[in-house]
Amino acid sequence: MVALAIAIVALFTALSRNDVWNTESSLWLDTAMKSPGKARVMNALGSTSYYAGKPELALLAYRTAIQLSPEYADAHVGLGVVLASRGNLNEALEQYGIALDLKPDDAVLHYHLGLLYMEDAMRDLPRAREEFRTAISLKPTYGAAIQFLSYAEHMK
Repeated sequence: MVALAIAIVALFTALSRNDVWNTESSLWLDTAMKSPGKARVMNALGSTSYYAGKPELALLAYRTAIQLSPEYADAHVGLGVVLASRGNLNEALEQYGIALDLKPDDAVLHYHLGLLYMEDAMRDLPRAREEFRTAISLKPTYGAAIQFLSYAEHMK
């Protein structure tokens, strides 16, 4: 009887852990709840939440990561991506600027700056091309930057 009780407890424990491991976002949310004071965890929660279609949670997670570690460039980039996707282009540019001061050789950052400069509201194609070229010089196999550079070069 004791063995059966232990087996039932183990089964319920495994099933509850399966919910946590169900998605990357739920895994990072569980991790953040257990380690709320870690900037890298909050950054990962921001990223997975954004790509899971939860921008409000992503904003909160990235802002928390930045509060915990203001020098964490990746969190500034992530926050900039979410802000840009919501049309807050000037705020996004501000976050990218902070990240650029912290990590000037980040190809992903330069790629996102290029995308920002392609937005209608901030249209600056020469600057967009320059950012894509910088991203490619830092990471020559960066396919998305290569693709958008080509696209930007054909725009007027």
